[in-house]
Amino acid sequence: MEKIKIYHSTELLSGGCNACVNVNVDMYRIEINEIVRPLENLDVLSIITIVALANGFRQQQEYDIDEDYDIFKKSGVEVSVHDDMTGWRFVKGNQSFTALKKYENPAELFQVINQLLITYFELEEKNFELNQGEK
Repeated sequence: MEKIKIYHSTELLSGGCNACVNVNVDMYRIEINEIVRPLENLDVLSIITIVALANGFRQQQEYDIDEDYDIFKKSGVEVSVHDDMTGWRFVKGNQSFTALKKYENPAELFQVINQLLITYFELEEKNFELNQGEK
């Protein structure tokens, strides 16, 4: 089982002017195959996107009259991702699964991501490890 490390740190950022307050910002980095990349958010779509691209999937955007959505393709596997206001709907053939946009419990988040990676992307289960501090 491939290990994927996620590093979390908090940085104090200046608001940019004398009247602006300083803000604590969560920063995430993800390490896959010994390469560390920035991670936009600790959420399903951000992690799925990086893992899929690191495993050879190509991402493209489709523009439809009703909605815009992303498609991930690799060797006959095609998964589309749609924004459904409260969650992300993953579609492969006649299968569909909606994941929440935000999970409070990292263990639950990683469980949902693994379910999607196995069922929809046909990848093997990943061992996610969340670490505090910088890499």
